[in-house]
Amino acid sequence: MLAAGADGDALTDVAVRLHAAGLSLRETEAMLHLIGVDHSFQAIFQWVHRLADSVPDPPSAQPKRVAVDETAVKINGEWFWLYAAIDLDTKLLLDVQLFKRHRTDSAAAFLHGVAEKHYCEDTMFLVDQFGYRTALS
Repeated sequence: MLAAGADGDALTDVAVRLHAAGLSLRETEAMLHLIGVDHSFQAIFQWVHRLADSVPDPPSAQPKRVAVDETAVKINGEWFWLYAAIDLDTKLLLDVQLFKRHRTDSAAAFLHGVAEKHYCEDTMFLVDQFGYRTALS
């Protein structure tokens, strides 16, 4: 497992942003564990409360092309669906959300959240065949 070292500031920023995006402290801990970072949810709690005011809000974007996808992740023995949206031109991570189920309404809720946070009126969404087509219509 990796520990926070020279990149500790970047690591804490990622943890704070994941938590701010709606993941619980334990879900954030599990996400960090998936990428090889071993820190407790208590450490993440301290980071969130110490850094929440100092980490700027993610920039609002006006993306032209957004790639959206989802993947299954196992957290504490339970399966969840992790959705992500990325602006293809700026490589900005627009949103990340965790859902209990993999259904069309989850896709619709995720896309609605992206559209609320960013100006997406003229945006082209690049999606797979899952429920996004229904969600986008």
